[in-house]
Amino acid sequence: MKKITKIFIVALALMMLVGTLSVFAYEPYDTYTYSIDGEQLKSPTAYRAEGVFDALAMDLSSISPENPKLSSATDIVSDENGEVYIADSGNNRIVILDKYYKAKAIISEYIDENGKRQTFNDPRGVYVTDPEIASDKTSHIYIADSGNKRIVIFDREYNYERTIAKPDSQVIDDADFVPQAIAVDLYGRIFIASKACAKGVIVLSREGNFTGFIGVQEVSLSIVQIIWRNFQSDEQKESAVKNLAVPYNNITVDDD
Repeated sequence: MKKITKIFIVALALMMLVGTLSVFAYEPYDTYTYSIDGEQLKSPTAYRAEGVFDALAMDLSSISPENPKLSSATDIVSDENGEVYIADSGNNRIVILDKYYKAKAIISEYIDENGKRQTFNDPRGVYVTDPEIASDKTSHIYIADSGNKRIVIFDREYNYERTIAKPDSQVIDDADFVPQAIAVDLYGRIFIASKACAKGVIVLSREGNFTGFIGVQEVSLSIVQIIWRNFQSDEQKESAVKNLAVPYNNITVDDD
């Protein structure tokens, strides 16, 4: 009987140990990198969630009682003070939180340079420049107003400054310019990840002039596609579905 009891206690201890190890080993997210061949490889956990803040925790109702919830938040960025900017695209607005993650302000409409009231349409991206590293020591809020196909710029007091529409260039089609994410470097150059652009990241000057594309992804054909194209006529090749690069869905830049 004593022997059975000892076995039971050892087995129970092992079960508890394995259970403890499982808890520590479990992570709610998978972290992976890519091999030189482009295959996914599991890697050590890069980040761990420390907390969850919903609209109630943000006290969003205090500044937006008529619409106190987030809807389809698509982008988030923080500034040098720890304040957080959320592209609340489902509600056509930008929500600003203080460093304690409490609702501070909302940008949902503005008066443009022609005196007309403007609103956002599916704003999917937001970016805030850091005055400490900007070459001109200024700071702005850039909003990718996707549904209206434009970039809208505000100062840090949430005052409207200007709008950048599709650049006047034969290289960019109307369908190419649907900004859904944006980043700005210390020289004021604007980098745009466009929803429908397979040509790479759109690069604009500080003034909004088109300067080129960067980072276009390589497109490859399968063996079957290569063989099939050898048997197609010129007309069939022209009417065939184009094999285009996958557009980027977000972008950021660092100090370099």
